[in-house]
Amino acid sequence: MALRLGDYVTQSSQPEWGIGKVVSLSDSEKFTIFFLRGGKRIFYSSSSQLEQVDSQHPILELAGTANWNNADRNLYVVELNPKIFEWERRFLEANLHWIPGKPCVYVGMTGLTPEERFRAHQRSEHAAWGSVSGSGVIFDI
Repeated sequence: MALRLGDYVTQSSQPEWGIGKVVSLSDSEKFTIFFLRGGKRIFYSSSSQLEQVDSQHPILELAGTANWNNADRNLYVVELNPKIFEWERRFLEANLHWIPGKPCVYVGMTGLTPEERFRAHQRSEHAAWGSVSGSGVIFDI
């Protein structure tokens, strides 16, 4: 399948991402797709299990009204280690509303995929509030 800028697609191996729009292409078969629920994803071959969306799909009426020019960030949520309240006084002072026993989460926005950003948090790269816990990014917001 030859993709063109502006095409709408789904990825069969990741149906939870929903419909995506091709937002950039390059000569080296690298292309960027922004998925409604999967965020920005970069692919290096047009054979990446992508399927074009039927032009009559009802979601395209809504998708056509979105400003895709700014589709370059992903919202993500990671679980923090609750001990951060003991380790960082400034964290406690900034989060007085936290209820002990409830999840302690960080909500962020990134130009990376949520998985790449989570790995960076695990390595404490650009992590403002210490280490993360849990097994990965929390997607059910």
